[in-house]
Amino acid sequence: MTDENMLFTDATAEVQATDEIEDPEEAAAVARLQAILKGREIRKALGVGDPELSKEEKAQRIAELRAREEARERAAAAFKKVASDKEALRKACPYVYYREETTRHTSTHWKVPKMKYLHFKLIEGIVPAMDLNGKSDPFVVVDTGMQRWKSNTIDETLLPIWDQDVVLGVIDPKSVRPDQELPEDLKRGYVDISCWDQDVAQDDTIATLKIPFKKIPGYFQDVEEADVPVKWYTLEQEESIVDDFMGSGVGKFLQSIVGTEEEEPKKKTAKDRWRMVQTSVKKKGRVHEFEGKHDKDARGQGSCRLKFAIWFDHNYLPNTPSLIGQIKLQLKSCFLEKRENKKNRRSMMVLQYNDYWVRTHTDENQYALYDNRFTFGVLDPSHVITVAVFDDRSDLLIPSGPKYLGKFRIRPCTLALNKPVHTTQPIMRIYGDKVKQVGKVELTVTFEGKTLPVVAAMFRPPLKDHAYWHPIGEEGEKQIEECYKQRVAEFLVTQKGELRLEEDVLEPILDEKDKTFNMLTFKAHIQRIVEGLGPLGKAVSHFDDICEWKNFNYSLKVNIYVALAIWYAKFLPHLCLILLTRKFLQNWCVPGGPGRVVAPMDPSLYGGLVDEDNNKKQDKDKAPKKNSDGEEDEGNGSDKENEEAEKDEEDEEEEVVEKKGGIFDEYKQMMTLLTTIQDGIGSAAGVLERLSSLHTWEDPRISGLITVIFFIVLMFFNYLPLRIILVVVALFVMRHPKLRDPIPPPPVNLVERLPSRQEKML
Repeated sequence: MTDENMLFTDATAEVQATDEIEDPEEAAAVARLQAILKGREIRKALGVGDPELSKEEKAQRIAELRAREEARERAAAAFKKVASDKEALRKACPYVYYREETTRHTSTHWKVPKMKYLHFKLIEGIVPAMDLNGKSDPFVVVDTGMQRWKSNTIDETLLPIWDQDVVLGVIDPKSVRPDQELPEDLKRGYVDISCWDQDVAQDDTIATLKIPFKKIPGYFQDVEEADVPVKWYTLEQEESIVDDFMGSGVGKFLQSIVGTEEEEPKKKTAKDRWRMVQTSVKKKGRVHEFEGKHDKDARGQGSCRLKFAIWFDHNYLPNTPSLIGQIKLQLKSCFLEKRENKKNRRSMMVLQYNDYWVRTHTDENQYALYDNRFTFGVLDPSHVITVAVFDDRSDLLIPSGPKYLGKFRIRPCTLALNKPVHTTQPIMRIYGDKVKQVGKVELTVTFEGKTLPVVAAMFRPPLKDHAYWHPIGEEGEKQIEECYKQRVAEFLVTQKGELRLEEDVLEPILDEKDKTFNMLTFKAHIQRIVEGLGPLGKAVSHFDDICEWKNFNYSLKVNIYVALAIWYAKFLPHLCLILLTRKFLQNWCVPGGPGRVVAPMDPSLYGGLVDEDNNKKQDKDKAPKKNSDGEEDEGNGSDKENEEAEKDEEDEEEEVVEKKGGIFDEYKQMMTLLTTIQDGIGSAAGVLERLSSLHTWEDPRISGLITVIFFIVLMFFNYLPLRIILVVVALFVMRHPKLRDPIPPPPVNLVERLPSRQEKML
């Protein structure tokens, strides 16, 4: 069979009747027609019947046709493989990072840029003389755009040895959407490394080096530290009058009088080992090798070179392998009270979860209807979703920024899996020393996922193992976190048009006020600790009343419990486990079941809500006052009190700002100390609340797991004496540091992820 007939036969065999033709004879006729047409195309392409074509040309055409057919088959196979891979990926991870569905108004959303960690290991350097004594006082500054770091200053040397290791934060430019813009200092896409000479009056720039992010190892893929080269970099020297003068004849003459000029490197001997200018220095058990001498052909006193290693270290990124679920949040309605002038508030909501910020449209109705359904991918079930409500005051005669009304938070781990939870969250705000409800939001939230991955994520360390074996340090982590938050705020504020988010919106969501000392917050933390201790806290706070038997029943119970605990000390663990298990089982039978209720913000920490009925009665008793024109004032007494409270808060903030900007250093130190004490009390209260949340079934999956563990441990207590258990625990706590693992154990990771009342504070 010839090649032409073979191709024609293959083409005829490949053609089959379509499913749309039901008649077999008609389908066969269509197939024959398609085969004939394809055969004619093949014959025409091969030049059959063309006498001008030679056999070599026909063979060449046949080869080309076969190559095209093979390429087409490979493309079809690749397309099928990609489609099957996408389908397999969709089945393996059916969750999305962000999605919005609505039938009304589309919201505006942002995805904040991600952060990378830049590892910079500075070893040593060669610097020119910048002082009259023929030496320099060099230090290095590394600026990533997001963060700036300064090395130690090495005094009076031309061959400085730093041996410093630092990890800095970097905003990744490629993680920004095309329709969003970065601030100017973050657009550059390179790291700026500069060497300076420290002086009394003003520091002098010696040289600079700019390395693009794309040329730094680890930018596109993960890289190990052992694969990163440590090499010398030549810095570009700045135009410096000092350097030019020091390199001139007059400068060298002055150096010969004031100090010693740099000498040529000599062969290492015992005599030359301790000289300032040498080819090697032994420090901290390691020999530092310098590459030759200064370049005399360079301008001034010579070239400036630094020896360092730089790479993007992915070991400090969060330990979140993939999505473990998704949160579906449907906003239904929002009701807000009217303004002081009896006009409707213009409701606007802002949602924040992980890297995503969403701003809904503005509704002018008092009872605003929404139909926005948002889907957020969940990497860590302990991360909370913040929903803040604002009054858009751009319609006023003098437009102003949005007015914050209140917020509420939802922690995904407190929700039951794959079950929609319908809730109405009150919107509350503090006015002076009172808490007032100004509206409510109706929504439905669903946490979709599987039990095993969600529970495993609660025990997983937040960071990778390398970050615990080689930590950045508490101070370094704090600086990186503060710089990143500041840059994210700048990113959201510097957007243009509808993508711009006002500063008044960012402050309440990021909880900037909680970072400074506040008497209301301090009192709330104290109350949290007292309530977190439970009956023990009440007993401690009412110890005098118990001893004086002011409440007979309460004092009798406390005395009986203390006597039983002392008398049956060996059964105390059994008793505690039984009581805890009983309390677990009691709280499991909550209305609607565990995980079916979203707890609102907690006004009890601030004295509770204001009684609106009493306020209305007092407002009715107050006659409306008249202004100078004889017209009645709009609004009531409570609204005026709220306005005065807001003004007092603003005046107090301005006074604090003035004090901070003035000469009150002692005031700053006192506020810093009080803030530290406030944060410490809040952290202690958070630990107590997280532990108490286990028996209240705020996280239904973890509480169920702990209940099962209690049953197992209770059986072990029947076979193991208490003294053996205490000895094992004591030896484990006091073990040698070499036997301790810096990676936090699963119970510690679990406690840090459990819910607390910190997220419910106003």
